[in-house]
Amino acid sequence: NLCTPAAAFSAPLSCASMRLAAAAPTMATLHKDGVHIHTSTPPVPAPGPPVIIPLEGVSHFDISPSGKYVTTLQKPEACSGEGARALCIWDVSTGDKPRLCLALAHRKNEKGGVQSMWPALQFSSDEKCVVRLATNEVQVFVTDLQDPMAAAPLRRVRVENIASGAVSPAKDTLMVAAYVPEIKGAPASVRVYN
Repeated sequence: NLCTPAAAFSAPLSCASMRLAAAAPTMATLHKDGVHIHTSTPPVPAPGPPVIIPLEGVSHFDISPSGKYVTTLQKPEACSGEGARALCIWDVSTGDKPRLCLALAHRKNEKGGVQSMWPALQFSSDEKCVVRLATNEVQVFVTDLQDPMAAAPLRRVRVENIASGAVSPAKDTLMVAAYVPEIKGAPASVRVYN
């Protein structure tokens, strides 16, 4: 596939997929050897050499709004072994070790099978916290951990039958909207948690 870069990036890149940071001149591209992060600091028209997060088997990835972090999801067969964590957050400035690693949250679909929820993590506006939707709950984690493999939620909010959610872009406080679909005649609902 040929991904066409944003205006700050002068040459096309050959990649499988790309994501642009919402509030920064940063682009993440997916390649066979991992995720490449390209940053351009205006007024310089061309990016410097990319930071490469060397991961095989990345099936999904995303970039935080300011371009400070990249979230990756590896296919289960690519990250096997004791304590393997398929879902990681990487600091774009280094790309050498994850800031946070989690087991992937799954939910049951209508046919009883398990499906992954993506985007698996959503950042707060200041990017100090990430929110993950799991089965029947919303979990809040901090992004700056000393031991990324020992991550435990800072907060948990129980939301029965949660189907999707969104983090508010408000700068002063972390708010999460949780959507619960209609179930057995009970009406659908959206609740906002602070």
